[in-house]
Amino acid sequence: MRKTLCLLLCLAASAFGAEAPPTAVRCVFPQQGQVIEGNSVRVQAALEHHRSGQRIRLILDNGAPQDLPAPDHALVLKNLPEGGHTLRLWASRANGAALANPEAFTLVRFFVGRRDFQNRLDPETPFLTATLPEEGMDGGIDHQVTFDFLLANAVLSKDGGFVVRCSLNQQQRVLTERKAVTWEDLTPGRYQFTAELLTSDLEPVPGLFNRVTRMVDVPMTARALPPVGTASRKRPED
Repeated sequence: MRKTLCLLLCLAASAFGAEAPPTAVRCVFPQQGQVIEGNSVRVQAALEHHRSGQRIRLILDNGAPQDLPAPDHALVLKNLPEGGHTLRLWASRANGAALANPEAFTLVRFFVGRRDFQNRLDPETPFLTATLPEEGMDGGIDHQVTFDFLLANAVLSKDGGFVVRCSLNQQQRVLTERKAVTWEDLTPGRYQFTAELLTSDLEPVPGLFNRVTRMVDVPMTARALPPVGTASRKRPED
């Protein structure tokens, strides 16, 4: 009965043109400022008002992105160093693109064993979150690498605002608006990806996580081999 009522209310809201609430991410565990005993933590999050194909991803400190597998949206982080850590969690689409609405991002500071100031990110200051590319073999797909990102407390502009500089080896770009960048037709091999949050004068913006470096592998595409026994045979001469 309750489910039927909720469905009717949703249909009525749609009929009157009411907008659906935006996708939101909430961290269930660890909680803000919590001190964890031991060197591992089971991160638990909730994805609310989500659409089909959306998922939760996270970055621990300034590491590489990881998935929180559905339906539990949980992941165990192991062998954590003692002291402070920062979790950034966000919602992304099936293709990996991050949702830009503020409800789809959250930040949690927690500690392993003891409180200190390492890996500290001030949530009131400008900071960059590089949501793509992946680290390692998952970074280069179909001979291309894509950079996507989120910004907090910063507006990109070429006139007195902030810019993001990104590079893949020697291929560099400076962004004055939030949009994904894709390097295409890459030769198989290992690439160094770097992203930086800068002032419009190209000066680094202070912040522990405002420079990101990842190693990305672009694999060689495997060639399909003919099935066994189908190779052409030379016909003997008569």
